[in-house]
Amino acid sequence: MKLLYFLLVHTNSKQVVRLINRLNTPKNQFVIHVSKNCEPGIYEHLLAAFNHEPNIAFAKRIKVK
Repeated sequence: MKLLYFLLVHTNSKQVVRLINRLNTPKNQFVIHVSKNCEPGIYEHLLAAFNHEPNIAFAKRIKVK
């Protein structure tokens, strides 16, 4: 069975990295949305951590309230 995780992220990028590393298997896929109004550096940290993973995609960034 394949699972798709959709994560809405606005803080705690280190915690998000740990979560994805725990859940990441070849069968699982992830879509990460990082809010445009979050703390600086979070998007860049996640992009650097998972840019090479074929099963992890980043959604277009928008402001979330």
